[in-house]
Amino acid sequence: ASGKRLLTDIVSLLRFATHRDDELVPFGDQVRERFDAWMAQQDNRGRAFTAEEGRWLEMMRDHIATSLEMTVEDLDYAPFAEAGGRGRAAQVFGEHLREVLDELNGVLAA
Repeated sequence: ASGKRLLTDIVSLLRFATHRDDELVPFGDQVRERFDAWMAQQDNRGRAFTAEEGRWLEMMRDHIATSLEMTVEDLDYAPFAEAGGRGRAAQVFGEHLREVLDELNGVLAA
């Protein structure tokens, strides 16, 4: 396993050992489950995302699953750079970019 994967799995192990989680589940799986629940909540609240926003959100989800958090600076690196990087993300999410990042970090890496 990669170093990043080992780190995130250690986080899952610690959360389980300290009784923050009742079940030992790989961190990436937890992030994907939390993301799906968050997307459903957004839909229930009437917040619809465009297809492009959805692609960016999925890249952010995957980054959090391997790196524990997502920062604006991370948008300068793969895979974000190949999709237009920080500039394109700012166009896609507008003034809400930092808010989206903060919300995803709070919900997915909780």
